[in-house]
Amino acid sequence: MDVRAPNIIVNPEKFELVLHANEDCTFELTNVGYEAIIYRVRTTAPLRYYLKHSKGVVKGNSSAKITIFLNQKTFAEGLPVGVRYTKDTFRVECAVLGEQDVIEAHGANLANLIQKKKDANASSVVQKYISGSAGEKSSSGRKSMTAEQMEQNTLNEKRRRNVSGGQLAMKDTKGSGNKVARAASSAAGSAASSPRKGQVRYRRTLQGQRAETDGKSSEGVVAATQARRVAPVVQSAALMHIETSIDAMHRPPPVEVSPSNPRVSAARRYAPSVVGGQHHHRGQHKGLSASGQPKSRWMRLRSFMFGREEFVDFDNAFASPTDSAKVTDSQRRTARMIERLPLPSWMKHNLFDVVDFLTRRRVHLVVLILAVLMFVIAPEGVMEDVAGSFTVDEDARPGLTFFKKYNRGDTYLPRRHPVVIMPGFITGALEVWETSLPCARQKSFFSGFRQRMFGPQMIYLILSDPQCWLDMFSMNKKTGMDRDDTKVRADSGFASVDYFVPGYWVWAKVLINLADIGYDPQSMAVVTYDWRLSPGKAHERDGFFYQVRNSLRFLCQKNRKRAVVISHSYGATVALAFFRWAEQRESGFMDRHVAYYVNVGGVAMGVGKAASALLLGDARDTLNIQWAARKMFDTFISQEARYGLSRSWSCLVSMLPRGCEEAWPGLTVLPNGTALGTRGTAELIRGECQRSGHEDCVRQIDSFLETIDDLPSLPQAPNTTVACLYGVGLPAEAGYYLMWNPDEANIETPYVGNSSVFNNNTSHGVRMSDGDDTVPLMSLAYMCRAVNGWRRNVGRVVTREFNHSVSGASSLNLRGGKLSAKHVDILGNYEMLEIILKIASGIDEEGVEKPENDEFNYTNADTGETSTLQRRVHDRIYSDVDFIIRSNLRSCLRKKNKPIKPIESYEDDDEFAWSGTSKSSWQQR
Repeated sequence: MDVRAPNIIVNPEKFELVLHANEDCTFELTNVGYEAIIYRVRTTAPLRYYLKHSKGVVKGNSSAKITIFLNQKTFAEGLPVGVRYTKDTFRVECAVLGEQDVIEAHGANLANLIQKKKDANASSVVQKYISGSAGEKSSSGRKSMTAEQMEQNTLNEKRRRNVSGGQLAMKDTKGSGNKVARAASSAAGSAASSPRKGQVRYRRTLQGQRAETDGKSSEGVVAATQARRVAPVVQSAALMHIETSIDAMHRPPPVEVSPSNPRVSAARRYAPSVVGGQHHHRGQHKGLSASGQPKSRWMRLRSFMFGREEFVDFDNAFASPTDSAKVTDSQRRTARMIERLPLPSWMKHNLFDVVDFLTRRRVHLVVLILAVLMFVIAPEGVMEDVAGSFTVDEDARPGLTFFKKYNRGDTYLPRRHPVVIMPGFITGALEVWETSLPCARQKSFFSGFRQRMFGPQMIYLILSDPQCWLDMFSMNKKTGMDRDDTKVRADSGFASVDYFVPGYWVWAKVLINLADIGYDPQSMAVVTYDWRLSPGKAHERDGFFYQVRNSLRFLCQKNRKRAVVISHSYGATVALAFFRWAEQRESGFMDRHVAYYVNVGGVAMGVGKAASALLLGDARDTLNIQWAARKMFDTFISQEARYGLSRSWSCLVSMLPRGCEEAWPGLTVLPNGTALGTRGTAELIRGECQRSGHEDCVRQIDSFLETIDDLPSLPQAPNTTVACLYGVGLPAEAGYYLMWNPDEANIETPYVGNSSVFNNNTSHGVRMSDGDDTVPLMSLAYMCRAVNGWRRNVGRVVTREFNHSVSGASSLNLRGGKLSAKHVDILGNYEMLEIILKIASGIDEEGVEKPENDEFNYTNADTGETSTLQRRVHDRIYSDVDFIIRSNLRSCLRKKNKPIKPIESYEDDDEFAWSGTSKSSWQQR
């Protein structure tokens, strides 16, 4: 048997290949003159993996390859037909028409075992084909091949192996010790260089066709074949379609040969050949025109830039030799690299297309030209706007000009207040501290310890296995606390809130501007928490309120000033819960420790997105997408998986709309047209949570319904100032239209969003109102503007609206520029940052205490422009919030702002558990 040839089993009967696990090997079964199913098998560990396969049957003088892959799944779907598994062995049956015979091949030792197991029966079969005459019928009734055909097929097979492998044709004469073999090799070289009339060279034909050969016999080749006992092989007409085309690219590209055309591969590269004993190397076709004449450099450049380039459809690239021929060596290397990644097949195909596209020379040229045009021809400032989307350390930021504008250039701030920051929903980083999920452990390079929720490895996990990511960050359905197999905790420090993902800043601009006027870790702090939990559960599990109270006390004692508490979004709900908790245990705590409470885009009276997330698992972002994209999204992450995650997060119940029914008219519209307000929507969500088995969600809503009509009041703090800073001029979600699920079989999800509803303020079934793109105006402003709001609790309330504007910002600025008022982007609004600096530095207090010094003129030394500035932070209203409150929310205005009463006993706080001393024993001392 020729050791240089592939492993070939010659037997027209039935074969059973015994494959052992943990062995990488390839088995090829080639049958002459019979129908055959041929398998190419690669085994990998562990054995629990699931076998995927594709099958095909070819007839006549042809062969095919079919691949069985081991994928990272279980045997739940069963084994493919013809494959059996017993203990550590896979048995693959290759069905062939004819009598029964079995040859066993074990792992990589296939070639040796086949050589040993060749018996007289196999030899007689080979002899039958070699010595048979043309037109003679075999025992199965099929036409046998003549010796001349055997000879030609042997030559074609040798030529195919040498050429497609990128090697020169071997001189098969040296060292053989067989003169007849030398004659056969010489005949092969002669046949390759000088085709005879009437002879058709080896060519891969389309599926269903045959490669016919006709020529005179060569007794030398027949004798050589008999002496070496090598089975003659008929090369196949067409490769069968392979399910995973990337793996099939491990095979070398085919080569077309014809008497009138040089040996050029399908990638238009010359293949090596032997003509007259001289080698013709690749590269001879460069710069040649269609007529064979050299092209000018200009013609070559124009052809390179504007010539049509075929893109391979890799899902069908191996259905025929014509398509398979388009695969280049570079693409094969890329495919081998991608095949090693533990990704699903659909993602591998998409990734391959992207990498293959970006590695094309023409794409490189176009990108280079565009880059040159962007830097040379682009208008001034365009590149700065693009970079400004990700830049924090800006030259013109408010912190660098603050002293000149408001403190006459003096860097000393006698009234600087310490600052405590409470981040909002998602904007605080979460880390995985422990996980035993099997899906996470199967990832080859996954290390769960301290991986952020939206870190690089987690983004990879979302793309490769979204359900695993959802399971990792969901809470226990019954308790609302940690799952038994996963432990996730909030990161701490400034690095946990400055960036959401690399480049997407959140609190980074606030921190750097405070640092510009002298703040450091001893004068400001960030109190992070697990935002998936309600404030009460965050304190129950992590002692969060203790952390906030201790941070405030430390900063006040260290800096000898009352603190400024800044919250954003859901952080307002958390801050209100903390102030209530502290007041119940220590009367006057807020008044003594908090000089300013700055509420930036707070959801004091809830947000509509929480209702849609709990009820549907959707929001405007997913309801507004097109039908086809929605189907793809639902396939990637199902609706059941989405609302299953959201219902396990108790924070969303804390953000449900509350306080006033009139502020949320038609929050949910049922399929029959019934409009539900805050209470009706909460009860509807409770029923859906009960249906899906989220017991903690049911308990949370029951507790929420007890106080749903109460206004979110603050403790009595006459020495505290509340500043409400929020954006307006952007549509925010205020209500949703529902419809029955068109999938009647899906009884777990009765409602879906009715995306067919459109009117003046409704798009895709989502009713919009004025707001900051996320939170509606009434939730942002009611407690700040209403007479029964926070004015009855604190000494002073300032409302500052920021009208969203993109003036002065390029459309290429992804964050809207320095005047953006979007829900998150407002944290980079220059005017808002300047207000925070005035409050923290005590400039606002000076303007309040000395009204005569409030306004002053400031001249910019660089531009010479003079403007009038104010030290005190004043109200500024762009919206019609006051009119809406007076005219539409009259019943809300009649509500009482309930005071916060101290609790008589708070044994449940366990304040003295750390010393092992109970409160009663401590009081007795």
